[in-house]
Amino acid sequence: MSMAEYDVLHHLAQASGGRLRMRDLADALLYTTSGITRLLDRMTSAGLVMREASATDRRVVYAEITAAGRTRFRQAARTHLAGIQKHFGSTLRDEEADPVAAFMQRLADPGQH
Repeated sequence: MSMAEYDVLHHLAQASGGRLRMRDLADALLYTTSGITRLLDRMTSAGLVMREASATDRRVVYAEITAAGRTRFRQAARTHLAGIQKHFGSTLRDEEADPVAAFMQRLADPGQH
């Protein structure tokens, strides 16, 4: 699984109802609309996501993680997190953990300083 595919599944797995508007997903991943469309075409073919048109706004299309996508994401997350632990976490000293966690939280939520 590519990092781009992992990122899509991560964002969808974290989203309410497991779905996001395609535009919001593209913005979150810093993709163009056409770029996210091509990526989701491949992921849809693989059964990891599905797309659904909005019932109330024909301009809106949602991307939704499938059950197979959730399973694949959980499998990939174990590998991903093990890699983070191996290459980053294992070198972190106990006294560095809190400052690094605070920094990472700021990265995750830049509006909260």
